[in-house]
Amino acid sequence: MFDLTALTIYGGFSNKSIEQVLERVLRKHAVKIVSGKEKKLALPSAATIGSFFNAFVEERNPEGITEESEGGDQFLYKALQQIATNTQEGYEEADSLINQAVGAYEQSEPENKGPYAVAMEYLAAFQFLKNDPSNATISIEKAINLKPRPRSYIFRALINADKSSYQEALEDFKKAEEMDPECPDIFYHLGQLFYLTGDLTQAETNFNKAKELHPENVYAYIQLACIAYKNGSGESANEKFTEARLKFPTSPEVPNYYGEILADKGDIQGAVRQFEIAARLQEKLERFSVGALPLINHATVISRESLERIDEAQELLVRACELDPRSELARISLAQIKLQKDEVDDAIVLFEESSDLARSFEEKVQATSFAEATKMQKRIKSDPILTAKIAEVMRQSGAI
Repeated sequence: MFDLTALTIYGGFSNKSIEQVLERVLRKHAVKIVSGKEKKLALPSAATIGSFFNAFVEERNPEGITEESEGGDQFLYKALQQIATNTQEGYEEADSLINQAVGAYEQSEPENKGPYAVAMEYLAAFQFLKNDPSNATISIEKAINLKPRPRSYIFRALINADKSSYQEALEDFKKAEEMDPECPDIFYHLGQLFYLTGDLTQAETNFNKAKELHPENVYAYIQLACIAYKNGSGESANEKFTEARLKFPTSPEVPNYYGEILADKGDIQGAVRQFEIAARLQEKLERFSVGALPLINHATVISRESLERIDEAQELLVRACELDPRSELARISLAQIKLQKDEVDDAIVLFEESSDLARSFEEKVQATSFAEATKMQKRIKSDPILTAKIAEVMRQSGAI
């Protein structure tokens, strides 16, 4: 990497083939580092978990379990109450309780398989969130074998979609619909699948049905507004966001995602205003909603707009890291700001922390690549010959 970087410098940064080789070497190096680390299965940030569970109709006592239930049923009941709190602590506790419920069911083998199946569903969901697809698949298959319900097939569809097994995911959605054609969760997540694969017409149809069957799902309103924007109808998107804002006046999600669209349109001032509203709404909630995302979005747009606002952006991102310690996006964004301010050592630490927090292998590789490239940048700067050569190249190009 050092030799190739030196070659690009001596080539006046004009040899594209060397730069491509350098990129490949950097990626191989990052892959080696990530592959060599022990895989730790940990839950992501509460905002990520919340966006997953909050897209489903909330359930507190499936299969008739109550606060007075005993054994595995009691663990399962308590776990669902913790999920409903939508806090990092609540999710951690729910994860533990689900495992206790499954352990209790495995020991007793209850005659009523319903609660056992539900516990296996949620075990699969938490394994999926920890990026453990193999065990998530095993758990959801067991849930289906015990006693399937629409949510069993939806969870399996999401696991399949995450592996890009879209046909299998569509078949699971079909099975879920055959069991309950009025289940709103089916149509919301089916809409998500079509949205991610670019079929906006099918996505819109399914989001509309999800909204009709479950009017309290804020994400269906937001997705319909985003589709209107992607289809080139800014006026329709604004109307749909207004409808969502009136329906969910305390929801930070609505102004946050509206701000993202305004930023994409180039309305920086309008976007910042929406991100500020979203951040204030999140502060007033006891639960996690969008978490640190409005702060991250706010920092991103103002840092791109003007170098003079870089300190303001840094302050926002520091707050984001404090609010959501498990947000890899907050850390990688702060690392980029640190790089711009030439605070290289801080940037390296943040990139490496972001890699550890990232859910997917590719996200870990990307963050590690940033860290290793920054280390190389630091090494180049400490070499007086290469530093002099960079200055010479910049003078010749008129950059200085």
